[in-house]
Amino acid sequence: MSVYTLLSQNQLRDLLEKYELGKIESIEEIPDGIENSNYMLRAWQQDYVLTIFEQHAANELNPFFKFMMLAEQQGFAFPCPLLNKSGKALSFFEYKGKQKHFIVCKKLQGAHPAHIDTELCKELGLQFAAIHLLSTDENVKGLFPFDALDFVLPDSPLDFLSDEKQSLLAQQKLLIQKIASKTNDLPSGICHCDFFPDNSLVSIEEGKPALTGFLDWYDARNTFFILDLAIIAVSWCKDSNNTVNGKLVVALLEAYDEIRPLEEAEKDAWNDFLKIASCIFWLSREVYAHKMKLAGKEIKATKQSDEFYQLLLALENN
Repeated sequence: MSVYTLLSQNQLRDLLEKYELGKIESIEEIPDGIENSNYMLRAWQQDYVLTIFEQHAANELNPFFKFMMLAEQQGFAFPCPLLNKSGKALSFFEYKGKQKHFIVCKKLQGAHPAHIDTELCKELGLQFAAIHLLSTDENVKGLFPFDALDFVLPDSPLDFLSDEKQSLLAQQKLLIQKIASKTNDLPSGICHCDFFPDNSLVSIEEGKPALTGFLDWYDARNTFFILDLAIIAVSWCKDSNNTVNGKLVVALLEAYDEIRPLEEAEKDAWNDFLKIASCIFWLSREVYAHKMKLAGKEIKATKQSDEFYQLLLALENN
């Protein structure tokens, strides 16, 4: 269940009075996701998504909005907030004695990809190379402080891991320290850092897959482009046995290289960044599963840690 702020139909309609949407035809909860509360609504034959932020403070969101709006202006399908009647992207309301904040966006077209092939990976490479180049725009430089690899390891203790997993974690800590000490010259900029297939929308255009939605930018940060690319590789270019599919990775990298040619240092560090990308999602899912267990709640099937643990083991053994 991802709707933490449960509102009645009347309460939601009151919130939507802050916008020029016209007659609201329907509102329903969206059960996907972990961090925020989301509702789907329809008004005048147009679908919208209302997102109530549960993790980010209001003053943290402006950099994300600025980058998404710039990307939208450049033709990328980003879910940019509509401006409310006061001309603001963010709206506020009182809920159980606390101030909450939310946005409304038009729902983008397309669906999460049901099948990932080389054509779709080529599209990914082309699109993300162009998105990374947006980081050179004067309007977005400095939006986010540079964060090399400090965010890879969770802040919370990981003493609940088994001895075997603690050993693998120790290996990854050494790898992160090694890379952090010599990679400050790698190209960097604003990166999504969580672009899984379920953060995308895809449509078929002229017989080929087209990315029609780049969703959930609220974990974006200023870090290494090659890490963002590795995150995409470990989440999109996997086989059913939790190993990296070489053909899909080649399609991704070759297409990316057409728009933003990879530097030799990036190519040399590729395998290490695949491990770091796998480690990020293995550990985040371990922490999530531990929290759910303590709370007596069910773990979402899509957030199981085993696939990235097995992938990381396979990368370590190659």
